[in-house]
Amino acid sequence: MATLPQSTSSRRHLAHGGRLWNLVALDVMAISWMITAGEWFDGHGGPIRVVTLGGHHQLVLVLAAISLAVLSVLAVTTEGFTWFSGPEMAVLSVAGLTTLVAVAGFLSIVLLVVGIGGLIGLLFRLGRF
Repeated sequence: MATLPQSTSSRRHLAHGGRLWNLVALDVMAISWMITAGEWFDGHGGPIRVVTLGGHHQLVLVLAAISLAVLSVLAVTTEGFTWFSGPEMAVLSVAGLTTLVAVAGFLSIVLLVVGIGGLIGLLFRLGRF
């Protein structure tokens, strides 16, 4: 049986805190990719280098590792991202932004592919009329 924190007045319940595990998954993804293929991403020009923020796979690796460490500590202290105090929420915000910076290059490639696919789909649809 789960127990409530000692002082619920100083901590707030975050109803959708379980979604924050996605940040942990993104950090793990970024770390594993940078360890296995970071140098390859750096060595190739064009859009591939965007994944490593312009050829800096070590930076992406460090950002993701720091964010993963902070989120791991927060997962324990916030009872699985459900109960937050003010300082914990501030630290969570910084860790979330760090994760987004670490995976920004990858997300931009994904958005580019989705956008091109949508544009091609729109052009085919317009061509049928």
